[in-house]
Amino acid sequence: MLGSWVKRQQLFRKSFPKPVRRLEFQTGAPVQNCRFKSPPPQEGGMSTKKNIMLSGAAALVVAASILAVAIFSGVSLLPNANTTKTTTHTIGATTSSKAPGTLSVLLTDPPHVPLGVTKVYIAYSNLAVHVSEAGNQSGWTLLKSDGSIELLGTVNVSQTISSVKIAAGEYNLLRFNISSAQVTYNGKNYTAFVPRSALIVPIVGGIEVNASKPSATIINIQPTVYNIGSASNPEFMIRHWAKAFPVPSSQVTEEEEHEGHRLSLIGKVWWTDVLERYTSNALITSATLTPTSL
Repeated sequence: MLGSWVKRQQLFRKSFPKPVRRLEFQTGAPVQNCRFKSPPPQEGGMSTKKNIMLSGAAALVVAASILAVAIFSGVSLLPNANTTKTTTHTIGATTSSKAPGTLSVLLTDPPHVPLGVTKVYIAYSNLAVHVSEAGNQSGWTLLKSDGSIELLGTVNVSQTISSVKIAAGEYNLLRFNISSAQVTYNGKNYTAFVPRSALIVPIVGGIEVNASKPSATIINIQPTVYNIGSASNPEFMIRHWAKAFPVPSSQVTEEEEHEGHRLSLIGKVWWTDVLERYTSNALITSATLTPTSL
């Protein structure tokens, strides 16, 4: 029985051989009875090839994105030997232009006082300077918090009331408050009323402050003292106006950069020129007030 079964299996194999794969070449002609000597590729091989192709495509997209961002932002992907040198030069120039300079503030005063007044004292506060390009409410630099001065002692004399280092730039205004005033009349001191205590003083022509040269401005304050009482019972009021003028840098000495320094203005050509150009030559010799003139 076993022998007949083996014969039948051999006959079956001869009658029905194993199926073969068909291969096509570029000509498209089928080739029969060609067997693979090595195992055919698995389905996982196709998946690996797809993954490799997708990864390559993604890498190309990322590279293109980086290149586009660099082009639109103006960043060079190639090294430039001149870039570092140019940047360093610009930073150096900016730092030099912003180096602080010293500004000295001088004050002189030709006051108008009634007979019997020998001294006029004022106490001031919050002396500040204003940079030109800023608005009036901003751009102020505090120079001195408070101080005092006797004004009749500054006739034809300047006195340095502040000298500090500030940022370089052009400045156009000074301001300070007169916090109190006192008048010496016939040897006695009287408190004087100041209707307008806050002063904003324009610097005619502005003043440039930098580290290369000394800078100074002089405040020409002209107060008028009124006795609104009587000779026996005096009451005093002070009205004032002021302008400031730049001092030529060639005329600014080291002594003038020291607070409290006093300098005679008599014979100073630059000061005479300021008075001739900006001070009125009109002089009131007398005035009369009658009830009908009110």
